[in-house]
Amino acid sequence: MVFSFFKLEESEAGSRIIRGEMFVAEVKYKRVLLKLSGEALGGGSYGIDPEVVGMIAAEITKVMELKTEIAVVVGGGNIWRGTEGS
Repeated sequence: MVFSFFKLEESEAGSRIIRGEMFVAEVKYKRVLLKLSGEALGGGSYGIDPEVVGMIAAEITKVMELKTEIAVVVGGGNIWRGTEGS
């Protein structure tokens, strides 16, 4: 099964999301804890980007189809503190 991964890359020009792919032949773990930062859900901007959330949800669904249990923890410090505190 092929999975996508997303990485937030920051530079002087700004932030952007990089997408890559990897092939997984077998499941190593039956249970996984996935910790997402609130910033990851924003796609490099403040708040929550529905497109980014949809991409992450699609990848989580692929893992669940492999009969792997997933617990998701979402941070929200940047939303709680606001853009000035981040």
